[in-house]
Amino acid sequence: MIPNKSDSNKFWDSFAQFYATHYERLNVPAAMALANTLRIEESRNILEVGCGSGEFAFQMLKSLKKPETYTAVDFSKEMIDLAKKKREEHQNLNQNINPF
Repeated sequence: MIPNKSDSNKFWDSFAQFYATHYERLNVPAAMALANTLRIEESRNILEVGCGSGEFAFQMLKSLKKPETYTAVDFSKEMIDLAKKKREEHQNLNQNINPF
């Protein structure tokens, strides 16, 4: 059975803090490997669909020479709130982080 949006929201909202505490650091090696593979250093914009806490994209942003825009969406309001807290570290970017 495919979960509906409401069920997905409830799951990820309830899991957000646990994810941020225990899982997001596991994304760092994958983010850096993907950035290196895609050779994104000249890119200026990142669009992240299903951004979670934003950690994956914020790690990839470190590979960009002149990042300009980070746009992110997620089902979970709690995950969006975590991503918005992280964006304070990247105030030089035009950022748009919103729920679906």
